[in-house]
Amino acid sequence: VIFHHKSKIFFGATGLMIWPCAFYFWYMWLPTFQTVLMDNPVQDDVTIFFISFLFLVLTLPLLTVSGMIADRTSFRSVSVVGCIFVGLITPIAFRQMTDGRIESTVLSYIFVTVAISVFGGPMAAQLCSLFPVSIRYTGAAVAFNSIQPIIGGTVSVIATALESVHEMAPAYYVCFIAFLNLLSLVGAHYFLAEANNYGSLSGLDLSQNKSK
Repeated sequence: VIFHHKSKIFFGATGLMIWPCAFYFWYMWLPTFQTVLMDNPVQDDVTIFFISFLFLVLTLPLLTVSGMIADRTSFRSVSVVGCIFVGLITPIAFRQMTDGRIESTVLSYIFVTVAISVFGGPMAAQLCSLFPVSIRYTGAAVAFNSIQPIIGGTVSVIATALESVHEMAPAYYVCFIAFLNLLSLVGAHYFLAEANNYGSLSGLDLSQNKSK
């Protein structure tokens, strides 16, 4: 799969890299930034981490809603909108949270959680649509699990290093990843001509499940 479908794996992995980036940035690194790294760290660290956990749980129903919207429209369109939304809202929400107020933290997490969920809802369908039925889940597994440690596993280190240079630099890094992700989504649509089911559900071959 890796050698014969390199382009599909590449576009599959890079087409969802904002997911681990934004996920680990907002729900894992951000609470530590607010309570330790920020110029005026928040003293109530328990509340900050609880807010992060609460909105992390909130992604579950929101992901379902995003998936339902993708069912009625196009999962490619929803993915593009979600990617743009994450890229645009991150610097605004990050700047808002640096004032250290609980109210600002909650408000920022509301918008960020919605944005991340919009992208995440159709993510699995978008990924699977790139591969032919015979290797669909193998290809999706390779693409998904290769980008997770590369992007998600390094975002905390990169964000911490960037924060020491400029307070807003970590947020701009997320914007940069969102931009690359958007290019990948567009590129997959135009350069993977053989994946003609991209952007629709027509490629999900259900014939094997039909009764003979």
